[in-house]
Amino acid sequence: MILLLAVGISAAVGIYLLPTVFPEQSPSSGKSPIFEIYTSEDFETRLKYLEQAMYSGLLDLGVSVDDVEFQSVSPRESKGLHWDFAELEVRPGRFPSKTDIEKSFDLHLSEIGAAFEITFDDRYPLIVRISLDDRPTHRLLFVRKLKRLVPATRKKLPRVAIIIDDIGYDKQLALDFLSLDAPITLSIFPFSPHGKTIASAARAKGRNVMLHLPMEPQEYPKIDPGKGSLLTSMDADTLIRRLKEDIAQLPCIVGVNNHMGSGLTQDSERMKLIFTHLKKKGLFFVDSRTTKLSCARRVASSLKLRFAERQVFIDHLEEESFIRGQLKRLKSVARSRGSAIAIGHPYKLTYRILKQELPNLKKQMKIVPVSRLVRVAN
Repeated sequence: MILLLAVGISAAVGIYLLPTVFPEQSPSSGKSPIFEIYTSEDFETRLKYLEQAMYSGLLDLGVSVDDVEFQSVSPRESKGLHWDFAELEVRPGRFPSKTDIEKSFDLHLSEIGAAFEITFDDRYPLIVRISLDDRPTHRLLFVRKLKRLVPATRKKLPRVAIIIDDIGYDKQLALDFLSLDAPITLSIFPFSPHGKTIASAARAKGRNVMLHLPMEPQEYPKIDPGKGSLLTSMDADTLIRRLKEDIAQLPCIVGVNNHMGSGLTQDSERMKLIFTHLKKKGLFFVDSRTTKLSCARRVASSLKLRFAERQVFIDHLEEESFIRGQLKRLKSVARSRGSAIAIGHPYKLTYRILKQELPNLKKQMKIVPVSRLVRVAN
């Protein structure tokens, strides 16, 4: 069973290499526009899939996601690249041999060009150091017993906001997320068939509602971000007129985050136009960070706009062990930073896992509306 699951995950990891990964969808098809999928093979893209490949290797060794605990997640930078370095403790049912580790990790990590080194020290009988393009990304510390890190008191709990975006096309699933015992923030597409109904239900429960604003991806026009999209080809008047139309669809919103947008969020001139209007309307912006080249923070700072950035994508790979692992990553990021913002998507699997995990998550973090975590950008 473990081997079959690992093979399935391995196949999912390789998806980003396929040239036909994008289904043809028109804004009028009645289906939710797909979220931004990454086709390039740059460092940032491969890093998104490295953790999945790591879990695949561990599954082959008989280690489940419950046997893994993030101990720290810390920022790293080299030659203009920024990424997170994660240290994890791993408790296997039985300690694998060096040969077993080499065989499993050679199979999975090589798919994305990652390297690893197996060492040990006085504290840990096995240590696996993982790197991508000679940049260290993970250190796996094999232990007999996991060290569970929980804040001492509720006053010290880190604050976490969970945004579920791509909302507006599946009414029942959106209502399911609203039924969760936590102030989940919903980000809704303009012009979506159920957007207004869902927004009303969310506001009735006192939940934050955001506009999930379609923005041009780097793959445009092959990839259509959907109706109401803002494009780099638009002049100022057209851009602002389109933005006003999008906002008018959901007048109860408190803020905006970008749908796709890896192209437009690099365009400082147009982002300044957008942010100037958002500030005038009293709205904040959360950068979904679909590209490391986003200028959103810099532009928001220049305008003193209330702003925040996504730290963790919960489910950019729709697979159970990966989503559970990302929730563990979220806890570690929040613990180290004091707060964190996560983005997920309206998948039945994501809903089911959140419903199961929320009681435990709420013991280790305080889940808040995203409006509590935005600040004037600096």
